[in-house]
Amino acid sequence: MANWPMAKWKDGKIAYIISQGFKKKEIMFIKMAMQRLMDVSCLRFVEKTKDEKDYLKIVRGFQCESGIGNTGMGGQELSLGPRCFYAGAGVPMHEFLHAAGFFHEQSREDRDNYIYIDFNNILPKKIYRDQFEKMPGISLGAPYDTCSIMHYGQYLFAIDKSKPTIYLKKPNKCDTIGNEYYLSNYDIRQLNTLYQCQGYPQVNDIEEQGRECADARIDCEDLMKKGYCWRQRDYMIQKCAKTCKVCTLIKNKRP
Repeated sequence: MANWPMAKWKDGKIAYIISQGFKKKEIMFIKMAMQRLMDVSCLRFVEKTKDEKDYLKIVRGFQCESGIGNTGMGGQELSLGPRCFYAGAGVPMHEFLHAAGFFHEQSREDRDNYIYIDFNNILPKKIYRDQFEKMPGISLGAPYDTCSIMHYGQYLFAIDKSKPTIYLKKPNKCDTIGNEYYLSNYDIRQLNTLYQCQGYPQVNDIEEQGRECADARIDCEDLMKKGYCWRQRDYMIQKCAKTCKVCTLIKNKRP
């Protein structure tokens, strides 16, 4: 779910600086997340020069957090703590989508039609409970997407970790609620719709190219857990499409 278009970065260009303190592998995941977003959209991450007034200052903080969209107030911090890299580039992609203008999917105003949130099982601190509040935003015409990288997982911030905080009301296309590794089909389409990326798949594209949903290897689940769905995406699309949930291929390619 996107913030209002006024929070967009001009021409989809996001200048950034990476602060000191990150390990080499963490910087690799940060740049991998940027590249993945650039591969599927017209968004462009560029190292800051003296010409950019507004930019992202990527810092190694304690939390995984970012403001929503371009705040228009100069350098804005995007924090990635040590625990933000357990899913490789997944959490950095999540935070970069916040910075690009997207709220959490479970914050959509129509979410009660699709999920039930058990607030009685959410940790009592305001910082946790606020993540489940509804936010004013725009869906850009996309259906509610429980497969989104912007959707929280079923047990996140639970008091009793044996019980979900989020329950499905309707069947979904994913084996779980939310994911931490890859962009969903509608993550990509909403990003391109918000930034009006010509030549890229958007929400209102009528035709989506499908494929048979099957795995060609017996160890796909093990590979997925090791992060290969995003580390070796092209190979995994061919060999582990069902497990990696990439059976809906993107028809349009970047020119």
